[in-house]
This record gives sequence, structure tokens and C-alpha cells, in this order.
Amino acid sequence: MSEKKKELPKHIKEFFDRDKKVKQLLAATEDIHSQAYSKALEAIKDKKTGLPDHEMLKDIAVQDNMIDKMMDHYRTAGAEKLSTIKGKAPDKGTFEEDMFMKKYIGITRAELTKYFRKNKSKYTQKAHEGVRDTLMEKQQEELMPLRHGHLDKKHIGDILKYVGVDKYYELGNIEDVTQVVGLLDSYKAKGEITLADLASVDLPQHLFKKEAKEAMKEYKKKYKTAK
Repeated sequence: MSEKKKELPKHIKEFFDRDKKVKQLLAATEDIHSQAYSKALEAIKDKKTGLPDHEMLKDIAVQDNMIDKMMDHYRTAGAEKLSTIKGKAPDKGTFEEDMFMKKYIGITRAELTKYFRKNKSKYTQKAHEGVRDTLMEKQQEELMPLRHGHLDKKHIGDILKYVGVDKYYELGNIEDVTQVVGLLDSYKAKGEITLADLASVDLPQHLFKKEAKEAMKEYKKKYKTAK
């Protein structure tokens, strides 16, 4: 007889649904950043070879042309994939465009222009990917907390029970749900969370029951010996 599927509480299901949406948004934004640069290489195409010539970016007019092409992609792709404007992007050069870019893409025309002016011919695909990765890290920091915005202290017990660690934790000592939401990520990744898993992370000891703390000390000793 197959094991009965674990019941998923509504609020935990919503966490996983939000998590999926956040990751999809981040993946789409990363792709938009990469495509914006690739498509804008048309601005520095060598007429003879048809290949990109980054030396052309020493010319401010060429920089501006490439920036325009990148911004056009950011606006159209952002409106299509990320925003709730139903495919309509704000007008170029407007305050609304700046707000749109900051919210959905993470960069404005002025900020992108600074990168071009500073780097000139060195603003290569690799340099742009460095900018992209920095922007993505910041966006991730802003978006990830939204996953558990609907959860509060009353849901802590359900989370511990769902991931199977309620027997280890001292429920009354957990002050905020943010102290346990990471367990949902770990459980989703591994399908289980063991006491050894908890011992491998530097967690506040007052969150655990006496028996669990003693067992975790033993796991840590074994881990140090193994190293």
C-alpha cells in the first residue's frame, strides 16, 4: 500500500505558489537583461565583417544608439512578460518609464547610461552580465520576502509539522515566522529534513528541545571528527 500523500495546508501551498511565481519572474528578468544587450549589438556592427566592434562605443553617439536599443527591448519585453499593463509600456523618456524600469527591470536609462559612459568600449557582454547579476541579486532580495508575506506566528506550528521537525523545535520559543520559513525551501529541495540537517546549520539553540540539542551536539562532534 502506497504511503498517503502528506496534506498540504492552504497557507503553505500559497507559499510554494508564490515561490514559483517569484522564481519565474527572476528567470524572465534575467533573460530580458541578456537579450537586451545581444539585440542591441546591432548598434556596433562592423559594416564590412558584420561582427560587433566594441571600439565603436568610444563614440557617445554610438553609446546612445545602443542604449536606445536596449531600452526599447526592456520596455517591450518588460511590458509583455513582467508587468500588469497588458502589453503597454510607458512612453520613452518619461517619469513613468523610469518607474516602470525600476520596478520591473531594476535599472533606468540614466543608470544604464552611466555604465556606458564609464566603460565605453569595455562595456562588453561579460561586463553587462556583471551588471545584470548585481541587479538580479538586489531584485531577489526584494522579492523573496514576498513569498511569506501572508504567513505569521500562528502558522509556525503548521510549518514545523509539515516539514516533519515539530518534535525537535520548542514552539513557544519561536518568536517570528521568518525563523522557520527557510525550512520550507529545504524540505522542497530534499523531501525531508533530518536532525543532522539542522545540526549542520548554525541555528539559535534556544529554538530546540533539550533532547534535540543534545543529539545535535553529537552530530556536530561526528562532523568535526570526520573532517
